[in-house]
Amino acid sequence: MKETCHGTLPGGTAGRRGLALIEVLLGLALVTVGILVLFLLFPAADQAVALSDRTAQATQLARRLMERQMALSFDDAKSESDSETVEHTTRRNARLSTQFTWQVEVTQPESGRKLKRIVVTVSWEHGKVQRSVRCETCKGAYW
Repeated sequence: MKETCHGTLPGGTAGRRGLALIEVLLGLALVTVGILVLFLLFPAADQAVALSDRTAQATQLARRLMERQMALSFDDAKSESDSETVEHTTRRNARLSTQFTWQVEVTQPESGRKLKRIVVTVSWEHGKVQRSVRCETCKGAYW
């Protein structure tokens, strides 16, 4: 013998199937809010990528300047400063340029030792914030 059961579901009407219009609209609203949050994250990610690119370029410039000072003879290593414009392309194929200002400081302690301290600082502006990378080493005179 076949048994059948009649009654109501908890919290609903008897035998209700499907979704009400308000439930569908609420679900769509939640999905829309989630998508909007994701779109708001993209500009922040682009800014982080741009800052990372500039920092890498500044670090390469600082290393190049440091290597140039290290390749000079002990007596020829000297302080200098200048600026350099670097062109680059964004992920959206926009051409941008960044002005890097660099300074090389070469100092010799007064202790009479044949040792020079070399500090390379590369600065640039990212948005309205001044950023910089600094490399430091010592150079000795070889006999």
